[in-house]
Amino acid sequence: MTMTTVKVLTTMLGDIGGHHYGYDLMKQVGIGSGTLYPLLARLEQAGLIESNWEEANPNEVGRGKRKYYALTSHGQAVAQLEQKKLKQMISVGGIINV
Repeated sequence: MTMTTVKVLTTMLGDIGGHHYGYDLMKQVGIGSGTLYPLLARLEQAGLIESNWEEANPNEVGRGKRKYYALTSHGQAVAQLEQKKLKQMISVGGIINV
């Protein structure tokens, strides 16, 4: 699992009940859309996240519809495991500047 994937999963883990949309994740993780959206598609295909389109009327909210992503229960378990591995690597000096 790549560091970018771990960052996305742990960002989503920070708000387990939340639904995250792409632009928000891009800002939080610090990656571009060309990296994020293929990554989200792979995570969804693997069953780690699920997505749905918001039901808001674009004319009422003044923007296009957002697609929201949320961790599945399996995704939460994987994210927690990867977060634990990352913390262990950091504690033994295996990674700098996460």
